[in-house]
Amino acid sequence: MIIYKKKKGFTLIELLLVITAIGILVSIALVALNPNKQLEAGRAVKRKVDMDIIVKAIERYGVTNSGQYPPALESVVTGGTVGLCVTSPCTGGIDLTTDLAPYISAIPLPQTGQYTITKTATGITPGYDSSTIWATAGTTAPKLDLNFARDKQLVNAVNGSNPITFTRNSIGTYVGSDGLIKTAAVNEPRFDHNPVTRESLGLLVEEGRTNSITNNTMVGAAAGTPGTLPTGWSSWASPTGLTRTVVGSGTVNGINYIDVRFNGTPSSTGEITVYLSPQTTATLAQSWTSSLWLSLAGGSTSNIGFISLRNFELNSGAYVRESSTNFVSSISSSFVRRQHITTSFGASANQIQSVLSVFATAAGTPIDITLRIGMPQLEGGAFATSVIPTTAAAVTRSADVAVITGANFSSWFNASEGTMFAEAIAQPFTATTFPRIVGIDRGDASSNFATIARSNGVNRFEYSVFAPTGQAIGLQPPVTFTANSTVRAAYVYKADDFIAAANGVLSIADTSGSVPTAVTTLGIGMSGAATVHYNGHIRRITYWSTRLSNTVLQSITQ
Repeated sequence: MIIYKKKKGFTLIELLLVITAIGILVSIALVALNPNKQLEAGRAVKRKVDMDIIVKAIERYGVTNSGQYPPALESVVTGGTVGLCVTSPCTGGIDLTTDLAPYISAIPLPQTGQYTITKTATGITPGYDSSTIWATAGTTAPKLDLNFARDKQLVNAVNGSNPITFTRNSIGTYVGSDGLIKTAAVNEPRFDHNPVTRESLGLLVEEGRTNSITNNTMVGAAAGTPGTLPTGWSSWASPTGLTRTVVGSGTVNGINYIDVRFNGTPSSTGEITVYLSPQTTATLAQSWTSSLWLSLAGGSTSNIGFISLRNFELNSGAYVRESSTNFVSSISSSFVRRQHITTSFGASANQIQSVLSVFATAAGTPIDITLRIGMPQLEGGAFATSVIPTTAAAVTRSADVAVITGANFSSWFNASEGTMFAEAIAQPFTATTFPRIVGIDRGDASSNFATIARSNGVNRFEYSVFAPTGQAIGLQPPVTFTANSTVRAAYVYKADDFIAAANGVLSIADTSGSVPTAVTTLGIGMSGAATVHYNGHIRRITYWSTRLSNTVLQSITQ
């Protein structure tokens, strides 16, 4: 007699527990392999589920309410976008908690930012804004949101359109997210990054400049005894016993360089000078800036009085005067930062030359130092701009021009009232004009409507509205800022109701004046006529077609 023993199988609950345990272990493994990527992927999945839940609840509301949306959403115009609450109680966006209570236990919220709803001709579309500015601004969603630092493209985050016309009639350079210098093609916008932290800085907008130093990409350089400098460069030594030798070349972080060794026992005090540029014709009273990457590639700074970048001023080839900066104390073993010096040209000089000098402090005392020289530049202007690569001749980088005109402008602009917000990186240089972060005008140089700009010659913001009568409203009291810091400013315009804010500080209100008419152009980092450039990074520009409250102005600019 055969006895069959009944085998006990797994119950459904046991199988589910095993599957769940395996899923948890796999999730832990994935997070361990790439925690940031996996966590963000998990958040993205949650956001998609959340938005589906919200949309289904709104649709169920419509089924039981004769096809109507909740009142707060019903009032949004077709094509408009509105943010949902991001805190409880609601302090921004629209509050649908009560209306959707029969269909959803609670409005789901993202970990950061906020969910949005866009009304279309055929229904509603959910969205997600990773910033908090929409929520802070209250129930009114912006019409234009150019989040350059986050999105790294010329896209209006409100509707996904590209309203900007961008041109630059030459290549340009910028720092990529990997910290390397990149080349942007003709008419390609540059989304720059901090070379050390890799932080996204936003859209780079610069005026046109010419680099007068030839072969800064090190064409013609060759190691040897004494080695060959790039074609067009030359050197001169004062004391005997000192030698200059090109000992190597290469590229680091996208920067072309040569290694130059200065060594020997000088017979007297003196210097070896490397002429980086030819004698360049200059305009009287013009400012000129020399710049280069410089690091210590070998040896030491012992017995060296200075390592200087100099601007030699000349009159018909004869030396007139010089200005210089000593880098002995700040030089490092890597290209940490770009060194630069600016000269305000003398009244008698008509030429300028960029040079690098190493000075021996004592006779009979040996020195030995190898300097790494990277892509020097000499340009007419009071500050250094992005590097302009050159070979056999001087090269001009054209100006960046970014404007919104025509239907791309009129589709969101409200002629009677509105609010403009801008976020940028503050520039450290002193300007003789008013470099704009953003400005609305009639497309010419003299009809500013409303601008956010650097003040004339000082580190503070100006806000101005020029009415048909020519009135101007300044940001008073002036709001100062620290160079290279992130600054936020905003203004509102409405008949007899003008005010601005910067870094959380409100200006004095102006309660008189009409709103200008016939404006046609938004200039980004410049005037609509492209005559004045900000020469820096624009992180974000946001516009509402209504006058936001003073409290909101302070909140969004803090």
